[in-house]
Amino acid sequence: MTWPKKNPAAARMKRIYARQSKPAFGAKYQPAIRATREEAPKISWAFAMFDNKLGRVMHLLSTHELAAALFARYIPNCWDVHEQAMLWTEPHTHPLFDYPGVDATTLTPVEGTLLAAHRLGHLAFHPKIRVPSRDDIEGQVAYPLIGDLLLFLSDEQGRYCVNWPIKRAAEDFWRPTPFAGQKNMPRAIRRAIARTEIEMAYYESAKIRSHLVFFQPRFRRVVANLRLLHGFEVRRVQLPDEHRYEMVRRFNAAMANGGSATDQYLSLGARFACPWTTCQTVFFQAIWRRELRVDLYQPILTEYPIEPERQDFLDDIKDWFRR
Repeated sequence: MTWPKKNPAAARMKRIYARQSKPAFGAKYQPAIRATREEAPKISWAFAMFDNKLGRVMHLLSTHELAAALFARYIPNCWDVHEQAMLWTEPHTHPLFDYPGVDATTLTPVEGTLLAAHRLGHLAFHPKIRVPSRDDIEGQVAYPLIGDLLLFLSDEQGRYCVNWPIKRAAEDFWRPTPFAGQKNMPRAIRRAIARTEIEMAYYESAKIRSHLVFFQPRFRRVVANLRLLHGFEVRRVQLPDEHRYEMVRRFNAAMANGGSATDQYLSLGARFACPWTTCQTVFFQAIWRRELRVDLYQPILTEYPIEPERQDFLDDIKDWFRR
């Protein structure tokens, strides 16, 4: 098959396959779509977020994807996230197939979106584009669907995946985007339903559970706090480990005694001969790493008494990342 330069859809598909054909993890992973002016959808709010543990920039195409990505990175047993991951149109290996140490014989391959669409009666709604073959005769080619976040996690049973499709509201998984400008609304609704069902069936064929993630007002403050904390998590701290551990111990003691983080900054800075901003970074990093368990449902105000955790946020979303 040729890839004509004057066919933007074909060019995008070629770029997607170039990035996604070879399995990769951590810093080597390349998302199918990047959060750039040239690639992100025009109606999207794109974000590029560097993550220390992944060693790369994450490319997120909406504020809701950004929030979900922060949730995923906060989960201790989530060791990788693939954003904008391509769903293979034909049968393909399980996403964990090439990960070192995983027994590939225990993994079930994905069936491919074409087979999933055919099985569900949605084949007419599978994306496709027209490209010329080598003899210049135009033909239809299945265009790959792109997911939002694919989480890679570990538990006592081993490594596993969970798929997170992400929308603004729960009903958006079953209705077309308001920006689509569809003339045939009933068909647009059927297409939106087909899109969601095909993706879920695709991952289900490989025994990967999908959890539909959408905005919930009760998590608004948690999102704001995690954005703040992740911004400090990516900073480098030039401190011996024993000094950092002592700082975290002092912050925990201050929380137990009704003290504030600001009260500790100057004394810790003087004791360990470092700027107060280093102490501030350690404080926020300790919260992100769950070494200092504060209330994420309240603003984190360093000049006021540190609010201890009343409800673990991860307990509230534990169903999101179970097997």
